[in-house]
Amino acid sequence: MRALYVLLGDPVAHSRSPKIFARAFSLLGLDAVYAPCRVTDVPAAIHGLRALGAAGFNVTVPHKEAVAKLCGKLDAPAARMGAVNCVDAAFTGYNTDVAGLLRALEDLGKATLAPSVVLGAGGAARA
Repeated sequence: MRALYVLLGDPVAHSRSPKIFARAFSLLGLDAVYAPCRVTDVPAAIHGLRALGAAGFNVTVPHKEAVAKLCGKLDAPAARMGAVNCVDAAFTGYNTDVAGLLRALEDLGKATLAPSVVLGAGGAARA
């Protein structure tokens, strides 16, 4: 049976994730689909994903904090930040924003963190 993965957020129409994941699934030979879902009622969406047996989902603005509260378990970064951007089929929430930010800084040659300004107030800004 085809695995279902989704992106939850509002807005999501601009997201490139569906094309990226479709290509990755194809290259890996996986029978899976990734769909963007504009969500305004987060608890109802989570309930629906559980009922559908979703294989996992990503979370974007403005729902990272709300979804974290609905996960059965959180990894350490997600628990520290109170925000998730990835959720697996067991409804464990993960936050990869910190690792992504640190890797981007390393790639730019910024091995040490200097005083910085972060614009934003949501889940990614907490990273």
